[in-house]
Amino acid sequence: MSVSVLEKLGVRKMSLAAAEEVSASEIHLPADIDWKMLDKSKFFLLGALLFSGVSGTLYPVVVLKTRQQVTLNKISSMKMASSILKFEGFRGFYRGFGTSL
Repeated sequence: MSVSVLEKLGVRKMSLAAAEEVSASEIHLPADIDWKMLDKSKFFLLGALLFSGVSGTLYPVVVLKTRQQVTLNKISSMKMASSILKFEGFRGFYRGFGTSL
């Protein structure tokens, strides 16, 4: 009789219902959240900062995509990025960024 790898590791087979019971007993949620006591201004400020950070990080990719859609020739992303950097500088990747926020 061969012993499986899982049995060697001490892993037992369990039904789905039993697994759900075990995992449900391990989850501990707070009984009640007092939403009125939370500092909402902090969450709004952090949300705005995170949105601006993500937008600023992804905007160069959006610029590349838009320029590739507008050009008549098929140009690779790397060639497009190098031409933007060569002719417009680093700021070329963020042209129009202020209007997107």
